[in-house]
Amino acid sequence: MFARPLANGDAAVALYNETDVPAEISTTAADVGLPRARGYTLRDVWQHTDTESAGRIRAFVPPHGVAVYRVTPVRHAAKAAPATTVSIAAPEGSTGTAFWLVRPGADNFVSTTFSNDGTQSANMVSVALAVPQGWTAMPVSAPASQSVRSGRR
Repeated sequence: MFARPLANGDAAVALYNETDVPAEISTTAADVGLPRARGYTLRDVWQHTDTESAGRIRAFVPPHGVAVYRVTPVRHAAKAAPATTVSIAAPEGSTGTAFWLVRPGADNFVSTTFSNDGTQSANMVSVALAVPQGWTAMPVSAPASQSVRSGRR
């Protein structure tokens, strides 16, 4: 993680994945030197989108990739959607660097995690998995709540 204060009191934050596999990278507004605030606007520099956070700055970053944000403390209620992240864990025993290889003829379990770092609930949440034609995918746990409160996974 790299952070730099900006002249107007915001901070530039880069979350860099040094590994050969996708990874969740995170920090907090306090860790990058921002003052305590009601919330923070996260401006995704690559996507040109805004989300709001209660203080956690997190991204699921591809191998050797970087997520870059301009982080602004806010004093009033959030106007952007909550900052959320979906991460995926590789099937146990899989190999590969930039992507995962599954074992043919065996069960390959993939787990996902949805995180809500915003100050408000994320509603109508669902996670789906698409597989190639001829493959079969089945959920092994019941779907989670469609509403994820602030600070929850």
